[in-house]
Amino acid sequence: MFARNESGQAPYATILTCADSRLSPVMLFDEVLGDLFVVREAGNIAVSPTSLGSLEYARVVLDAPLLVVMGHQECGAVDAAFKKGDVPGNIQSVVDAIRPGIAGASNLDEAIVKNVRAVIASIRANSPAFSGAEIVGAVYDLGTGKVHFLDQPSAN
Repeated sequence: MFARNESGQAPYATILTCADSRLSPVMLFDEVLGDLFVVREAGNIAVSPTSLGSLEYARVVLDAPLLVVMGHQECGAVDAAFKKGDVPGNIQSVVDAIRPGIAGASNLDEAIVKNVRAVIASIRANSPAFSGAEIVGAVYDLGTGKVHFLDQPSAN
């Protein structure tokens, strides 16, 4: 397994997910090292140039054909944005990035799904590298260990 990765990487998908310690996309999708290019940030957002640059690297340099934006149940970042309270320090920038995309959500589960969809729209709007790319949204269920895909991959 390790020898095949020594000469480079060729992931078949990029996963943008939350930094939550209960998530490990390689384990969740039962893959081996080198199959997935994983970018993690609280709230599975991609608003900073470094996050977008990481996603673009997988798309442009590594030619990963699919991007999965994966939220998860009980996401603390989305919950903080949903509750509209103040949080300390730089955590506020994460909450501020999430809030517009979850406006109108009636509960946390709906907010999590809305956030995934908002992140997909933001990536499409802010990264020409994802024009025409296959992007799919998903939500990981902490209780069952299952990943629920929101839609079929789209290449808008």
